[in-house]
Amino acid sequence: KEDLIHSLQKHVEVDEPEPDPAHYLQAGAAVEEAAAEDDQPEAVSFGSMSEEELLAGIEGLVPPEKSDDY
Repeated sequence: KEDLIHSLQKHVEVDEPEPDPAHYLQAGAAVEEAAAEDDQPEAVSFGSMSEEELLAGIEGLVPPEKSDDY
């Protein structure tokens, strides 16, 4: 009976051997090195807008349609 049930299962959990703790230490060091490289700031530029341009843009917006959702 158990063989029939086992054969009908599509996915059977298999115990896989865990890597030794030294593997985790090596992987952690590699992650720290990659994080240190990512800390470099990227150049970001922003456009400037006058108050008049901002107000004109806001006035051109169409209000969202009302719905019963909120």
